[in-house]
Amino acid sequence: MDGYLLPLTSALLTERTERPVHKRSDQSKAMIIRMLADEFHVDEILINALQPQGFTYLEVRRILSISRQMPGSINHDNVRKVMEMRCEGGHKKAWIEIVRELGVALDHRTSRAEGPAAGTP
Repeated sequence: MDGYLLPLTSALLTERTERPVHKRSDQSKAMIIRMLADEFHVDEILINALQPQGFTYLEVRRILSISRQMPGSINHDNVRKVMEMRCEGGHKKAWIEIVRELGVALDHRTSRAEGPAAGTP
């Protein structure tokens, strides 16, 4: 059953289908949260904690993806730094500016950020 849900869940995270969290069904929210938790090997509590901050699931995915590449991987400080960079100056800073400042590249095909050493040991 999970193999069947994966394409559906992935589609829910794309730019075209990104909707505000409050307009999603509880089942769809739970599915996305579980998928993000599995993908980034984090507790669902972390993902839920980012929602009241006003971030969409796509933004949460990008925050986690970028944080994962930083020294120390996904931790409180890295997540907070990326969140703060996104909201600097009272407006949403472009992802491309954030990844440039951090020295990582954003893969636009999958909405994943990959560091310069991606794929190397």
